[in-house]
Amino acid sequence: MLRLISGLFIFLLVPLHLSQAYDIPVNITGNIIIPSCTINNGNQFTVPFGAVRVSELGSNPHRQTVTLPVSCPDHQGTAYVRVTGTEVTSSNNNVVQTSLPGLGIALYQGDTSTPLQLGQGTSGYGYELADNILTEASFTFSAELYKIPDNTVMPGAFSATAIISITYR
Repeated sequence: MLRLISGLFIFLLVPLHLSQAYDIPVNITGNIIIPSCTINNGNQFTVPFGAVRVSELGSNPHRQTVTLPVSCPDHQGTAYVRVTGTEVTSSNNNVVQTSLPGLGIALYQGDTSTPLQLGQGTSGYGYELADNILTEASFTFSAELYKIPDNTVMPGAFSATAIISITYR
């Protein structure tokens, strides 16, 4: 009987020793995104004005119209285009400062005379894209030399920078 009890005791101890478990937490993380749109295939671009006579500023409009390809393969929602840059004056919120004192670049929607407001646009997000991008679209704007009133523009090279971005809402 002692032999049976000692064998049973050993049998009961073995499963208790082998059945120990360790809890290990497993963290799972990720980030859900809408990939960015690309404008002009991700390439910078220049709006060339060439040589313009000082005497023609303010009297003869010098305008360049540019159409850029826009690609948003993973679009979602309504697409808005926003243009930002350093404004010349608060009364003309579509004129970007140039490196030449007294000269700005006025920006317009498409090939029209409707000002392209810098920053928030008319919606607070920018300007709604007409095509509302399904995957491929274009964005057209015009840039015009702008002589700031009561300023003298001296001859010289000039440049200006504006940033175009697309957001979805």
